[in-house]
Amino acid sequence: ALRKAIVKGEVFPGGFCQPIFLENSKVFLTSMDSEIEEDSAKISLYFVSREVFIALTKEELSRPGGLPSFQELRAEGKLELLQVEKENVLSGGLRAVGRNILTLSYPWQAVDDPDSTNDRYAVAMAQLTKHPELTHVWWDYMSLPQSTKNKRYIRNRFEEWYFRYMLKEGVSLLYISTTVLCIVNASYTQRFWTQ
Repeated sequence: ALRKAIVKGEVFPGGFCQPIFLENSKVFLTSMDSEIEEDSAKISLYFVSREVFIALTKEELSRPGGLPSFQELRAEGKLELLQVEKENVLSGGLRAVGRNILTLSYPWQAVDDPDSTNDRYAVAMAQLTKHPELTHVWWDYMSLPQSTKNKRYIRNRFEEWYFRYMLKEGVSLLYISTTVLCIVNASYTQRFWTQ
């Protein structure tokens, strides 16, 4: 993909692609290639470490939606990427590599609003406080690329691919192989995951 992008970039008439554009493209494509290996036997998962989750500031939690998004955390280098054999996930593979994950299952407050009141964050914090053995958090808003109706976030091609990949293969593996915290209210039974 990197070679194709460079070749296509260099053949634009009129010198459309300046060196800085090509360099940025190289960096972006190289980071994508190194982040996610195309190996159908493995699954790639992004997590927020316990330390990063606990250290979220009031300012960070007062953003629209109440939480920093996947895109923000990824840009700040605050997400951890783990690649693990799918087969091993079911037999405790996540714990075997030092990950004891808290996965959240909850209804969003509204469209584009996972937790603007920080109620869900408070429940997750209480769980982390009660269970110091939990090392990482998987929260859809922070662990999956977002695309919002107000266009605050728009998934790029990589993010769209990863989002669909996780809906198809990743989320169900997390639900059956991690500690799942269900934050239940009246709408939870009607919506559950992605409804």
